[in-house]
Amino acid sequence: MLSRLHASDRLLFGVVGLVLLFLIVAPVFLSAAQYELAFSEGGFFETASFWGWILSAGVILFRIRPIGGRAIAFMILVLAFAAREADWQKKFTSDGVLKINYYENAAIPLVERMLAGVVVLILIVGLVYAVWTSIRFLFFSKGWQTRTGFWLFLTGFSLVFGKILDGLPRELDNLFSIQLGEAAVLHLGALEEGIEAMSPFFFIVSVWLSGSGSSYLKRSSQQSENSVA
Repeated sequence: MLSRLHASDRLLFGVVGLVLLFLIVAPVFLSAAQYELAFSEGGFFETASFWGWILSAGVILFRIRPIGGRAIAFMILVLAFAAREADWQKKFTSDGVLKINYYENAAIPLVERMLAGVVVLILIVGLVYAVWTSIRFLFFSKGWQTRTGFWLFLTGFSLVFGKILDGLPRELDNLFSIQLGEAAVLHLGALEEGIEAMSPFFFIVSVWLSGSGSSYLKRSSQQSENSVA
């Protein structure tokens, strides 16, 4: 896969490496206030992630032609990612809609729980569809051999890896009674926020390449290994 990357891809990959290096060393040289500004809820990286997902929806709308069901599904999904980053679900509901006890809480109006459940179910179906579409493109249509596939794979990997890092301290404590030190938690937090912030920008590169070459966002037959993707 790497042999098929253009010089521009390698340049972007170099930038990613520099960002990762910064995330690794940042907890060492940043003050507590600076760390909070960069990596806290609502900090620089979380804000960048929010706007990155918003931008990716705009890139889909602008770049993909003809725009069909697949592109629209991905666009809705990335907008949901943006809403999740901004905790919009808490602004319209009494509690987090991804928690089971939210739906068991009789104090919350039934209509609210039902509407929230329908929205969550639609998003879960959309997520499953997006994952299946991506897997089919990468592994059944040889998308992993293309530039589009490389950046799409990097998007999925960064999303999963970010979630693993997010829950790692908690799960180590719950499952093995291992409590990480403050320094380790700070390093994991920086990596998690930074990697999650890079995910939408990986996706934007993939979408842009998908618009003119091998594509998972359209059913058009205009997909060729001789294209730029």
